[in-house]
Amino acid sequence: MKKCKTCEIEKEVNFYRKVKGYKDGLNSECKLCEKVRLKLWRKNNPEKYYAQGLRSIAKRRETGWAYNLKYKRDRYIKKGRYIRTPEQKKTEDHLAKIVWKKNNPDQVRAHGSLRRARLRGVTVEKVLPSVVFNRDKGVCGICKKEIEGKYELDHIIPLAKQGEHSYKNMQLAHPTCNRVKHIKTEFTMVADKY
Repeated sequence: MKKCKTCEIEKEVNFYRKVKGYKDGLNSECKLCEKVRLKLWRKNNPEKYYAQGLRSIAKRRETGWAYNLKYKRDRYIKKGRYIRTPEQKKTEDHLAKIVWKKNNPDQVRAHGSLRRARLRGVTVEKVLPSVVFNRDKGVCGICKKEIEGKYELDHIIPLAKQGEHSYKNMQLAHPTCNRVKHIKTEFTMVADKY
């Protein structure tokens, strides 16, 4: 705990900016008081504030602001590192994500299911579609027919009705069967047919 010299309120240490020159290593006024003081100074002295900004830009140019960038670039090239612009980095990272998603469809599905389950606040277990497929031997849990091609994981008790996201609450389903079932339980589906 430390007392702020401006507002004279005792506050925790994380409310103060770190300053090397001070004995305890913390500024004498809290971050909030410092922010208010600086804002007021900028408002009352706009020409000094503007001049201060111009001086710092000029100083950076004189001291080799551009030289430092060139030095860093040369050092990276000497070490054999590839320097990318932000646009290049963004597009390359985006393409890498797309490729990864195509190569790992099970993990992408599992991640989406986990996220939806966490949003609903239900019990969450990491469920891999391939494990459920092998367990159910490729048979749809809703229509009881064999699955050929695309399949989805269906929650027996839906997440919307506080069902768990775990292996015991999962079954395989054809995409069309899963759409028809929607957020119904198996019991309500049978009742709707009759």
